[in-house]
Amino acid sequence: MSVSISADGSYIAASSGDNKVYLFGRVDNTLLWSYETTGWVTSVSISSDGSYIAASGYDFRYEPWGGNVYFFSRSENTPIWWYGSVAAAPPISMSSDGNYLAVVSSGLLLFGRENNTPLRVYTRRQPWEPPSLLPGDIVATSISSDSSFIAAGEGWIGGKNVYLYNRDNDTPLRKYGTDGEVKYVSISSDGSYIAAGVDALWDKVYLFSRSDNTPMWSYTIESVWSLAISSNGNYIVAGTAFPDFKIYLFGRELSTGPAAAPTFPTMPVIAIVLVVAGVIGAILAKRKK
Repeated sequence: MSVSISADGSYIAASSGDNKVYLFGRVDNTLLWSYETTGWVTSVSISSDGSYIAASGYDFRYEPWGGNVYFFSRSENTPIWWYGSVAAAPPISMSSDGNYLAVVSSGLLLFGRENNTPLRVYTRRQPWEPPSLLPGDIVATSISSDSSFIAAGEGWIGGKNVYLYNRDNDTPLRKYGTDGEVKYVSISSDGSYIAAGVDALWDKVYLFSRSDNTPMWSYTIESVWSLAISSNGNYIVAGTAFPDFKIYLFGRELSTGPAAAPTFPTMPVIAIVLVVAGVIGAILAKRKK
C-alpha cells in the first residue's frame, strides 16, 4: 500500500494489506524484518541513510476506526515508540535525517525520534485572527529535507488553506488561500517552494513561494490523485485519476501550461465505453424482436 526507499537505494520500507510494515535490504532481496500492526498500514517513510523508518495506518481495535503512528530503528522490528492518533490513517512526513516526523492528527504535530511526546502542536491561527466557525481538518503534510519548514493542507468542510510553518514556531509563517479542499502538499528541500493539489469545482495544482502569500501560479486539471515537487523546486509532477488518466509535469516558471502532459494508458475509459455501447446495443436488439 506504500513504499519508501533510502537515498542510495540500500533499504526499502514497505507496507501491505496484511497490516504489516516490512524492511528490505537491496542485496539479495533480503527481508530484514517485519512488524504486525493493528490495521492497514497506509504510509511509510524512511530516512536518507535508512536508519529510521516511520509508518502510519488504521487501528481496527476501536469503533470508529482510529489510527496509529510507529517509529522504528533499522536494527530491530520493535518500535522505538508508537502514538495513538485520533485520525484514521494519519499522513506522515519524515525529515531526511530521521530526526523529525510531521504527523496529521486532526491538527499538525511534530515528533522527535526519541519518544512519542509531541515537540510541537501547530495552530492555524495568528494571534490577531478570530476563530473560524468551520475550521477544516489538516489532511496533508510535508516536511523539508532539513526539517526547517513544514507545509500542511487543510481539507474537508471549512478548509481551503495551505500553511507554512517554521519548525520552531507553532503559528503559521504563511497562510495561502486556495479555491477548494487541499488534498496534497509537497515542499522543496530547503522549504522555498510549496506545491498543493486542491479539490475544487475543477481540481487545481498550485505553486507557492515561501516569500509571498500570493500563489506563483495555479493550473486547472481533472482529478488530482498524487503530487510531488523536486528537491530544488524546479519541477512539479501531478498524477490524475478518472476521467483524465494523465501525468502532468510543470516547470516552476509556468507560463501557458505544463511542461509536459503525457497521456496515461486510457484502457479503463475504453472499457467503460465498450460496456455502455454493448448494453445499448442489447437493449435496441431486444426492442427490434
